[in-house]
Amino acid sequence: MNYTYEIKKIEPKAEFLVVVYSSEGYSDFTRSYNPTDFSEENIAAIIHGGAAVAVEFWQRQDAHPEEVELPIEGSGSYEPPVVDPDFDPNYVPEIEPEPEFDPFTQYITLNLIEDPMQATVGWTVHDMTAEEQAEFLSGWRSFVQVTPRQARLELAKRGQLSNINEIIESLPAEQQEIVQIEWEYAVSVERNSPWVIQLGSALGLDEEGLDDLFKAAAQL
Repeated sequence: MNYTYEIKKIEPKAEFLVVVYSSEGYSDFTRSYNPTDFSEENIAAIIHGGAAVAVEFWQRQDAHPEEVELPIEGSGSYEPPVVDPDFDPNYVPEIEPEPEFDPFTQYITLNLIEDPMQATVGWTVHDMTAEEQAEFLSGWRSFVQVTPRQARLELAKRGQLSNINEIIESLPAEQQEIVQIEWEYAVSVERNSPWVIQLGSALGLDEEGLDDLFKAAAQL
């Protein structure tokens, strides 16, 4: 699912960030963050990493009916619970660390609190449908980017950096100058940039191969 975002508030001294996510046909979704690193790379990672919650919210919206018909009157009874005198009203269970999961094929949700005195709250890993995987991959390709340093390190690991200029020179004449300028001066390397796709093709990388390169580079 494609989305756009807008930073509504960013206060480094307060470690505070507010982002509004938008997607055509859906209501805006607002999220607050408390980053400790305000570098452009980290803020982008936080924003795009948190988009999964917005997408999940929009997907739930699709499952909800436009209207519901419910009885407008009713009756019942209620008995106040017996409160344990040792109960701490400020007690909250500890949230367990997030489990490992593949964000390209899975997503996680925090479990509900079933007992107010339970020790911990865990997570559930869900498998995406094929359609959800395709939507996530399309969205990921549209926003993922790495630094020139990360791109060069990964190409060096693959033994493809030393002859990169020769590879660029092998491109059609109308592409060479643009790709050379981007390769030398771009401040970021974006997965879906035309010049990246052109260079990836010259390196012998198909769509999946280019995805793998960016996934690996992002970890460096």
